Amino acid sequence: MFKNHFKLALRKLKKEKLYSFVNIFGLTIGLTAFLLISLYVRDELSFDKFHTNKDNIYRLVSEHERLGIRSAIASDFVEYFSHDMPQVDSYTRLLGVDEKVLVGHDEEHFNVPGVFFADPNFFDFFSFELKKGSPETVFVNGGEAVISESISQKLFGDIDPIGKEIQIEKNEKYVITGVTADNPANSTIQFDLPLNKAGAFKNDFERIGGVQTVATYVSGVSGHNLESIVAHINESRD
Repeated sequence: MFKNHFKLALRKLKKEKLYSFVNIFGLTIGLTAFLLISLYVRDELSFDKFHTNKDNIYRLVSEHERLGIRSAIASDFVEYFSHDMPQVDSYTRLLGVDEKVLVGHDEEHFNVPGVFFADPNFFDFFSFELKKGSPETVFVNGGEAVISESISQKLFGDIDPIGKEIQIEKNEKYVITGVTADNPANSTIQFDLPLNKAGAFKNDFERIGGVQTVATYVSGVSGHNLESIVAHINESRD
């Protein structure tokens, strides 16, 4: 029975070639588009899912009357409301330096993207994989750096970089205390060289002539109420 139906289908395809081509071509285009869209959606939905505490992490944004929604807030604002807010158990901040920064060790110097200052709890707050060092100790005193595997290979080759000193823009020195795996492609935060610097998030109005803004993330306690967190933050702003 199947063989007969198959033969009839082939005869029809040969008899109506243009009609068959249009239908088969349309079906192919439709299936291809469906697969590409499915892969794109799957990739988008996979972002940041590797963080252990992903369901409780939020990024704070600000709304400006003229500029609209902005993904950064004043660098020290979180300090004003977090201490008396039991719904939030921790926070961490990121301050980008430049699009690319000159990094060097001895005679080796090259531009590195993804350089930013981070709070000491950065690797404890997020679940980025550390190949060397521990989340609790890589950022402690200030003046420390964590370097990605790829940048470590460029600067030091197969030599262990822990304890080595690097220069940032030839005027600041940092000691390498950890090595992190290269970022997953499905991570919103991409970096090669997070730094820990004492006072990096202090708003120095006289020096910068304005308000320093940074990316700020907060972690809600288990069973937190998001609406109450938002309300408390907005009240602290007024």
